[in-house]
Amino acid sequence: MAPAAAVEKLDPRLCLAIGCTDIWKVVTYIHALRGTAIDNPLPGDVAHGEAVFWGKGQCGTCHMLSGKGGLTAPDLSNIAGVRKASSIVDALTKQQHRVYGSGGAHLRTLPVMDSYLPVYVTTTDGKTFDGVLLNEDGYSLQMIGNDQQLHLFDKAKLRRVAVETRSLMPTDYDKRLTPAEFKDLMAFLTRQGTAAAPAPGRRGGPPQAEREREHASH
Repeated sequence: MAPAAAVEKLDPRLCLAIGCTDIWKVVTYIHALRGTAIDNPLPGDVAHGEAVFWGKGQCGTCHMLSGKGGLTAPDLSNIAGVRKASSIVDALTKQQHRVYGSGGAHLRTLPVMDSYLPVYVTTTDGKTFDGVLLNEDGYSLQMIGNDQQLHLFDKAKLRRVAVETRSLMPTDYDKRLTPAEFKDLMAFLTRQGTAAAPAPGRRGGPPQAEREREHASH
């Protein structure tokens, strides 16, 4: 629920006792805590963070962002629209981390990653292919190779297939990058996405009647 919509549902007596403007400020603050990263992005040099993403961080080698980058890891074009800033930081710095629900009190462990699993294939004629698994059944296997190409295999023509159950995503970016580089990378990533559409009705801000009363008092 958008902050303004939340204020509209309050008991009018609260507005008389406290003032709708102050209530709106509190509701907006709580909304920022409960929202995703796009609602409350982290500070830093965004332009430098983008340079780190495509350069030293090598994030674009595997991840797609706005139609550019690799195919062997999840698309990050809307990462800030679906994850909290703390979750993005944890994903880059902790092997085991949790995702906080919107209420903040309930936790859920990140699910076992059943996509983008590393796979190593050797054909009967000795050719090797490394990449991530897309699909596998009793007769065929499909993968995206590290060459960013789709590969389709008849399993009868494969000598070896090895699938790892852990992601290749590094979780030590706080050590790979300098503090300034990491801060700026987070500033960039926490701005990649689209904010959720506001609820129907008035846009954010104190209710119109309260604004008019304040304006008249000055």
